[in-house]
Amino acid sequence: MGFYGKKTAFIIGNGESRKPVNLNFLREQGIIYGCNALYRDFYPDVLVSLDDAMTKEILDANYEGCHIHKDKSESKLGVFLVDQEGNRITLNKGWSSGATAAFLAASCVEFEDIYLLGFDVYKTRFVDNVYKGTLNYVSASAKPINTVQFREQLGKVMKNAPYKHFIWVTDFGEKVWDYTKNCDLMKVADFKDKFGC
Repeated sequence: MGFYGKKTAFIIGNGESRKPVNLNFLREQGIIYGCNALYRDFYPDVLVSLDDAMTKEILDANYEGCHIHKDKSESKLGVFLVDQEGNRITLNKGWSSGATAAFLAASCVEFEDIYLLGFDVYKTRFVDNVYKGTLNYVSASAKPINTVQFREQLGKVMKNAPYKHFIWVTDFGEKVWDYTKNCDLMKVADFKDKFGC
């Protein structure tokens, strides 16, 4: 079973689509990976932040949870795993926190289902982030962030882990990663019903 004996991972992004979900109900049902400012409202099992300003905020707040961040003393990310042969696997520098969290979950042998919640990667006219207008985030009136690179990174994670089942929780209704056979869509309401949250 996955660490703590669980086979399910939840990757929590900060898109506004996650607002209706009570994350506390997910604790007993899987391992929760979160990104950036999520710690302000909820402590995930693993918090990933690769933005320098966001990392400083988290460290200054004396966050006590498991925190994965970029190590400035190295030329590459200070995020690595060791495979079964003992080889060190290091992520490429520049990946987003969400894609990094998904990579870490996909690299855990025991996880079978990996849910992506709050990954609002479709194009909108507005900034789609629950923390917009707060410290280390753009204002609510800013132009939306281009998500092409983020989508590409997530697509690589899925393609390189064909034995994992990714479930993108979204009401958008259009599959972004058409070239992957291991990613399905789930409506937010269906997710809430399945996990009682």
